[in-house]
Amino acid sequence: MMMRRVLQLIFLFSISMVQGQTELPPHPNSYVCYKTYEGIVADGKLDEVSWQQAAWTESFMDIEGPLKSQPTQRTRTKMIWNDSTLFIGIRMEETHVWASLTERESIIYHDNDIEIFIDPTANNHHYAELEFNAFGTVMDLLLARPYRDSVVPSFSWNCAGMEHGISIEGTINDPSDIDTAWTIELAIPLAAISDLVYKYVLPEAGDQWRINFSRVQWITKVENEKYVKLRQPEHNWVWSPQWTINMHQPEYWGYLQFSDNTVGTEAEIFNEDPYWNERMQLMAVYRALKTYRVNNPAYTVNLEDLTLPEYVKKEHISIEANSEQFLVRFDMGESFMKVDHRSLLSQQWKN
Repeated sequence: MMMRRVLQLIFLFSISMVQGQTELPPHPNSYVCYKTYEGIVADGKLDEVSWQQAAWTESFMDIEGPLKSQPTQRTRTKMIWNDSTLFIGIRMEETHVWASLTERESIIYHDNDIEIFIDPTANNHHYAELEFNAFGTVMDLLLARPYRDSVVPSFSWNCAGMEHGISIEGTINDPSDIDTAWTIELAIPLAAISDLVYKYVLPEAGDQWRINFSRVQWITKVENEKYVKLRQPEHNWVWSPQWTINMHQPEYWGYLQFSDNTVGTEAEIFNEDPYWNERMQLMAVYRALKTYRVNNPAYTVNLEDLTLPEYVKKEHISIEANSEQFLVRFDMGESFMKVDHRSLLSQQWKN
């Protein structure tokens, strides 16, 4: 009961931070991922021609957005793909590279780490989380839905066939010198990611996945020639902002668009999500309903009972609800965008 109450308080704090927004959240960051026909070795060096031609993303920012204090060390990523594999390269500037965890499925964010979140269906459900420290130790798990919706993650899931390599510009666990950076290079089989959808589906040109990256950075001191974490909150630096300290809000992750163009050739325009506004309005209603239910015996069907941001267009929204569940629909004319009490986002055509 105590743990359930703690999770509830964390959830309420997170959604209150987001509900404080008066304007529609901006469209997340986006990246066009181009094809490679080169043999890529996941050794952490990013020295193949394809990597040299791929563009870096924007530098990471604070997880709460650009108005917060910005990272003191730069992090960027780049991505390419072929018909079987998604390749990801991430470079993290770091003056003191350290790691302690060596056992797979350790809680890697207890070290400085890099985390990758992938939702190929963009519906908030069935997504992967991959974490790595500077040793290259892995924690990979599958979540049927976000923690806010009462889920037990599957640590038994492994990203089958994934290869990764680490390159360190400096020396690990040596406080006597100043390091420059550490880089991780991943080769993720697309077949492994197909575990996250309801049937075996590989991406095609033009498809978009939701993806985000988080770098956890602890404050340390040196004792007895070793790095020791201070009892202070960690920094969370991300590619696309989450607007609160919670990576498990997939609706805010960035967009990855697959292109058939070869990396380094013709550029392709990213197509912004045409339903972004509707997604954000539905998620605002979702959060308001969850808040309402804490102090009431059932969810409400009356929008006037809810505290909603001004950007929510109530005339387009309807709610079905009882004490245990709800379904919210946004009428878009020929179709509905909808979200349920487990934050499953989907689209339903009327005919």
